[in-house]
Amino acid sequence: MNKENRLVKNVILYTIGNLGSKVLVMLIVPIYTHYMNPAEIGYYDLIVTLAGLICPVIMLSIHEGVYRWLLESGQKKDRIIRSGLFIWGSGVLLTALGFIVVNHYIEIQYAFLVFAIIALQSLYNLVLEITRGLKHTVSYSVSGIVYSCIFFIANIVLVCVLKKGLIGIFVSLIVALLGTIIFLYSIQRDLRINIERPNKNVIDKRMIKYSLQLMPNSISWWITSYADRFMIKMFLGMSMNGIYAIAAKFPSALSMITSIFYSAWQEQAILTYDDENRDEYYSKIFAQYYKALFCIILMAIPLTKVVINYTMTQEFHSASKYIGFLYLAGVFQAFSAFYGTGYLSTRQTRGAMTTTIVGAIMNVVINALFMPKYGLQIAGFSTFFSYVTVWGLRIFQTRKYFRIYIRWGKFSAIFMLVIAMIIASIKGDGIQNILLFVGAVFVSIIINQKTIKEMIRLIYAKKSGKSE
Repeated sequence: MNKENRLVKNVILYTIGNLGSKVLVMLIVPIYTHYMNPAEIGYYDLIVTLAGLICPVIMLSIHEGVYRWLLESGQKKDRIIRSGLFIWGSGVLLTALGFIVVNHYIEIQYAFLVFAIIALQSLYNLVLEITRGLKHTVSYSVSGIVYSCIFFIANIVLVCVLKKGLIGIFVSLIVALLGTIIFLYSIQRDLRINIERPNKNVIDKRMIKYSLQLMPNSISWWITSYADRFMIKMFLGMSMNGIYAIAAKFPSALSMITSIFYSAWQEQAILTYDDENRDEYYSKIFAQYYKALFCIILMAIPLTKVVINYTMTQEFHSASKYIGFLYLAGVFQAFSAFYGTGYLSTRQTRGAMTTTIVGAIMNVVINALFMPKYGLQIAGFSTFFSYVTVWGLRIFQTRKYFRIYIRWGKFSAIFMLVIAMIIASIKGDGIQNILLFVGAVFVSIIINQKTIKEMIRLIYAKKSGKSE
């Protein structure tokens, strides 16, 4: 199987496990707006955001090291998995002590549920990366469906039927995480054996060092992506954070798409790093990638405004004004992650850390300086600008690993088309945004016609091969 076919196969498998399942999660967003007020949604968003910060800290980002080492583990996979489980267990115990101390002085609303979410989310992340590292791609894909189905059903029962509100969402998340972990534990013999026979004397120090260098990177990614939630609460209030949380839910669908591709690309980039035609191959994939992402948000921006205005209550309609920069932020985050595979391929993760730290600092500074005066729009803009900065730094920094050649004229033209769409969508009404969406579909087909033809040819070739 050649490189392109292998990449397409992995993308398809990851898509099966994520696309349909994440659609279920997206369907919950309008439901929340009918059963909860903006302040409640804002608090839930803060807790989930906080979990994203604490998880890599308590685990020392060991899940990323486990994945990287398992790809080349040979016969050492038992030692690698046990190292990850031991670090997770130690981190959870320390976190429990920290929660007891903090909650003694500052009461945390639903403290036990919040702790359970953090502990299970960190274990869930580790088990998923173990599954990927063992190249159990089908199990990884199916787990996404299992998680989302459990989460969706639990929300319908607890939030819609029993009307448990915030507690219902928290419990739904806990049940979904725990159920998926049990599912993966039950179908993977490697994982089951290593959970049952932990050994504290198997810590792989090189893997720990690799992971520790990625921990500041994970924290900085978190700050760049999510610190604005806390600054919104500080400067604008919890209700405005609820509006922003709804606006961010739609661009999170883009992040879902890019995470699917990145999961497949990460493995492919590492395994093909030493190939002679590496730069040519990387450049070709990136060209197709950026055109596809720009066109996705070109269509998504007007469509999202229509969805918000026709499916959500009046108090959330203003969220449509903030989606543009959030979509762009998701695109440039994906570009940064694409270049970040250079650090993983060479195991030189310090560069990943420094670039994301710069982006995180920029995000906080822009929000602190301009949010009190210019309001909620600054949150999306600061995130977008920070990711542009990270990507720019990585372009120069990764040249010692590989060279990706970009046709900047074409890149800039498509980017400016997206900016024009953001402005037109904000000013347009429902009918005008539907027309903008239809126009964006035609433009996207023209821009990506070469890639579309290649995909059709590949699908046709596969069908012809099977018929023979």
